[in-house]
Amino acid sequence: MSEEQIVMHCAPTLTDCKAGSLFAAEYKDRASLQKEITQLNERLSFRNVRTILLGFTKSRALVYIFRPDRVQEALRNSTARSILEERGYDPSNLSGCLSRLRLRLAGTDGFPHEIGLFLGYPAEEVRAFIRNDRPCRFTGTWKVYCDEDLARRMFRIFRLCTAACQKRLAAGVPLEKLTVERRKTK
Repeated sequence: MSEEQIVMHCAPTLTDCKAGSLFAAEYKDRASLQKEITQLNERLSFRNVRTILLGFTKSRALVYIFRPDRVQEALRNSTARSILEERGYDPSNLSGCLSRLRLRLAGTDGFPHEIGLFLGYPAEEVRAFIRNDRPCRFTGTWKVYCDEDLARRMFRIFRLCTAACQKRLAAGVPLEKLTVERRKTK
């Protein structure tokens, strides 16, 4: 798992524009991959960024990089809580939610629809995707059903921060310096 790969898929999370990011990384053996994850957590934990493995195939692992406080905040949304409770999650327990998500990922051929909540997608968009009761307006980081203006602004921010982080990484800025402190919310 290279720093370039992490930045390409996770820059919005590293820059505190998004709660979490997910990508598939190739690996040769689980022990080496787990060692990489442990080292990455040691490097980024001072910024309250965590990395865990959510699932495996023979040669690829699903890597989740997230800001626990932002994910917990997102899961407190009443719509998010409702979605999760309907699927057997306890939204008040992030660790339990992540364990449940691992189980749901292992038990499906694809991704359980609620995964968007763990990535910081708006809960109303996740609900609309699950219900599939209205037309999709367009697709970006997620399928947009509700607030098109907000989504377009967010997608633009994600693209800009990814490009900026890629440029800075190429110039030799280490991953720790690309990872920002949590912004204070009002």
